[in-house]
Amino acid sequence: MSYTIELKGLRDGLLASLPIHIPWEETLSLFRAHLDRQPEFFKGARLAVNVGAHTLKVNDLVTLRNELSERGITLWAVISDSPTTVKNAQLLGLATRIGKPRPPTAPTVPSSAALWLERTLRSGVRIEHAGPVTIVGDVNPGAEIVTSSSLVVWGRLRGRVFVGHPDNQQAFICALRFQTDQATLAGITLTVPTTDCPLKVSLQDGTPRWEQWELK
Repeated sequence: MSYTIELKGLRDGLLASLPIHIPWEETLSLFRAHLDRQPEFFKGARLAVNVGAHTLKVNDLVTLRNELSERGITLWAVISDSPTTVKNAQLLGLATRIGKPRPPTAPTVPSSAALWLERTLRSGVRIEHAGPVTIVGDVNPGAEIVTSSSLVVWGRLRGRVFVGHPDNQQAFICALRFQTDQATLAGITLTVPTTDCPLKVSLQDGTPRWEQWELK
């Protein structure tokens, strides 16, 4: 059976939701392998981890935090359905609710604020964010982005994207290279022109309008 790790964009960084139907040791091993397949994506990230119903001891959480730290990742929150896990996370000074503000060293921003990622999104990565998303890097096949606002890709767009989801007709998409047949804008499936030029697509009276993206 295949188990997936789902990522979402948050106001405080990223949320990773881990599998819950296998033992914690196997879950941690899968998570470790997932991180190591795309180290540049996660390096420098602030991460909240949803462990579901897993009951974790303090030592389990310390191990998780240390493994993330070794990869340049800051663990700031652990979300769980287990009261024991929640209590132990709080003992370590970790947030246990997504809505908890960042520490004073970093300002709280609304969930509709822009999400800026300087990394390539590889297969299996899913980003879901309410505000505009900018990717400085490629969006590879198998990666997925869902945003209620606009998307700018400073690289090749080859993954699956749902922009202006579900019906924001003010949204747009820009990419240095449009190389995907899995793009929708405000619920409208796009047919991408064949060109190597940077492109921008927006909606005009509900119809996709393609133009060369003027880089500034």
